Amino acid sequence: MTRNKKKEKRRNVKSRPQIVSS
Repeated sequence: MTRNKKKEKRRNVKSRPQIVSS
């Protein structure tokens, strides 16, 4: 999960910028 956290953050940042804040 820690490894995909960076990738997930970038992928969600486009869909929901709110997730990046969480």
